[in-house]
Amino acid sequence: MIDKRVSTIAEALAGIGDGMTLMFGGFGGAGVAVNLMRALEGCMARDLTIVSNSVRFLEDYAPALFERKQVRHAVASAARSRGAASG
Repeated sequence: MIDKRVSTIAEALAGIGDGMTLMFGGFGGAGVAVNLMRALEGCMARDLTIVSNSVRFLEDYAPALFERKQVRHAVASAARSRGAASG
């Protein structure tokens, strides 16, 4: 098995390119990769597909990804945006 662990966020983002799919862990705010999300805003990759439990945290911590239209698709198991009423 190939060891793909890295020591820094910069190393983790070094291979990110256009059209890639990125998956973020975390559930209900616990274990969310906030620093990675924020650093991703500095990446110039476009047409990204984001897979996450909730896109809400990405909207909160890295809004520029959506403002600059870097995210082409978002896949979420709990699709609920900011301010949406539960029910």
